Amino acid sequence: MTVEERLREEFDTACRDARPPAAGVVWFRAERRRRTEAARTAARPMTVAHAFAGACALGAAAALLQFLAPWLRQWVSAAAGFARLLQSEAMASLPTLALLGTAGLSLVAASLAVYVALLDD
Repeated sequence: MTVEERLREEFDTACRDARPPAAGVVWFRAERRRRTEAARTAARPMTVAHAFAGACALGAAAALLQFLAPWLRQWVSAAAGFARLLQSEAMASLPTLALLGTAGLSLVAASLAVYVALLDD
């Protein structure tokens, strides 16, 4: 038996044994897939908007914390135990470090939110 005859025999057997799904099943699956992809495409801008809103909220919280820092410092310094700690040189650079840390954290959070928003499942 030649290679051609073997291939022809395999082809005939495969055609005889093939059981393609009904047209209705194929149509239903295609329609379901089309709807799923359309829903995912429609949700992508909202995901980006949510990520942007989260980054804005983090930035607003950092700005509020920076704005309230002098008041908080005075309130804490009113307590006798913390007065000496806040006047030391080690704590003088704390507001600057807090601002830089908050800005860095906001940048990382915003980058992570955009990455998650654009991630394809």
